[in-house]
Formats: sequence, C-alpha cells, structure tokens
Amino acid sequence: MRSLIRRLRHRVRAHRVRRWARTRLRRGDAVILDTETTDLYGHVIQVSVIDLHGRTLMSDLVRPPTGITPASTVVHGLTDGDVAAAPPFAQIAPALLSVTAGRHLLAYNAPYDRDVLTAGFAAAGLDPAHLVDPRNWTCLMRARATVEGGPWVKLGGPHHALGDCLATLEVLHQLAGDPT
Repeated sequence: MRSLIRRLRHRVRAHRVRRWARTRLRRGDAVILDTETTDLYGHVIQVSVIDLHGRTLMSDLVRPPTGITPASTVVHGLTDGDVAAAPPFAQIAPALLSVTAGRHLLAYNAPYDRDVLTAGFAAAGLDPAHLVDPRNWTCLMRARATVEGGPWVKLGGPHHALGDCLATLEVLHQLAGDPT
C-alpha cells in the first residue's frame, strides 16, 4: 500500500511539473541563465542568458579578480588568457539586470547560479535587485529529478554558459513533453 501511495504521489508531482513547464513555454515569460566560475563558488567568468525560443540575450566573458583554477579549466575550458581582455563583472552587471528584469529565471542548478551572481554583485558593490530573490528562480535540475523520479542528473551540455543554456532549454521542452 505504501508503495502504491508513493507511486501516486510521484505521478502527481511529475504531472504538476509537466503542466508548469508547458505553461512556462506557452507564456514565454522566463529566461534561462547559466554561469561559469573560477572555481566551485568562485568568481563569475562567463554568463549567458537566452529566451525560451533559444535566442541569445547576452553571452559575455567576465574578467575575474582572481585566477581560474586548473580544475575549473578542465570542466569548462576557460583559461586566464581567455578572460584577460574581458570586462569586469561590474561592467556587465547592468546588461544582466536589464535582460532579466521582469522575467522568471530558469537555471539547471538555480541555487548555485543565484549564489555566484549574488556574490558577484556584492563584490562589485552593486545591488543584485531581482536576481537575489529565490522566488524569481526555478531549478530545472530539481524539476527533472521530480519527473524522472530519481536523483539529480548532470546536464550533459558542453559546459560553457551559452551551450548549457541551450541544453537547459532542451530539458524544459522534455519536461513539457515537447519534441525538441
């Protein structure tokens, strides 16, 4: 009996996530955001934002105040040389706030991206505005785990910010039951 109840609860939660994903795609009121960093919870070195049609709203490299660790370079392929001529976070922050204003934020690991962006704004002495509010974010990694009924699954994208945004959009379509 407990097993049946557990399966029914899972089906109800999965149905709610699928309905939410279809509604979100239909309304088009969200953007997908991804970051790459110097290290786990390090400084932002790349940020990309796309709309729900896959159009790039911004995709910028960022010059961090510290170096990129070798372990992080292995993950995303970015080196100190790649970001040496990029603007600092404070210069891309206004564009980031502009393209995300009034939009719901979707990310594959939303708490991580929200935390590193909030830290970036704090380090630059800037107000993160709507980006700091967890109610403005939805984590598609958690949504996917809910639908699939298993543990969190790695995104499997190319692991650079723009490519991961596009891979996350595919996940949203899969959650909605749409062919991609």
